[in-house]
Amino acid sequence: SEGLPPCFAIEGEVVTVLSEDGSVYGCHGYRLPTEAEWEYAYRAGTQTAFYNGDFEGSVSGDCNHHPNASAIGWYCGTTPGPEERQAPKEKSPNAWGLYDMAGNVREICWDGQSPFPASSTPQTDPVAWPHDPSAVSAEPVNRGGGYMDNAHFLRAAARHFGDDQGATGFRLVRTLSPAPLSE
Repeated sequence: SEGLPPCFAIEGEVVTVLSEDGSVYGCHGYRLPTEAEWEYAYRAGTQTAFYNGDFEGSVSGDCNHHPNASAIGWYCGTTPGPEERQAPKEKSPNAWGLYDMAGNVREICWDGQSPFPASSTPQTDPVAWPHDPSAVSAEPVNRGGGYMDNAHFLRAAARHFGDDQGATGFRLVRTLSPAPLSE
């Protein structure tokens, strides 16, 4: 924890954000990324379906090989066998040097299940954390796709709810410039 304060406390099923402003972004310690932060990190400045190119093909549930997905992640079209997670850093990183943003295991985000707002006004980094009244469910959103998913689910914008495969992990993040620490 490097001497950093915790970002949240969990008591039973109640999660309390411990930052001074009550925002996940005001936290100085390690935490789960929001969905928007996760997608921003995955894309690394790109606007394509995968961080290494577009998705061309159907969104069917089959496990067909997809060249862009295969270069960056483990999924049912590349995994050597059923239920086999793979070692990290075996596929190509994105432009920011982040490995394993796609495939192998789905990554849990801070946000609870919530639809994207139907608004003509663009939003920057919206948050629907699990106990926010706007969240449809306290079930966390998972991103990135897993080793049992098809290539379609490795896209930057693909969202998953729950863990029906036992292939879920997490990536910790930290806000680098939150409000100053209290003395």
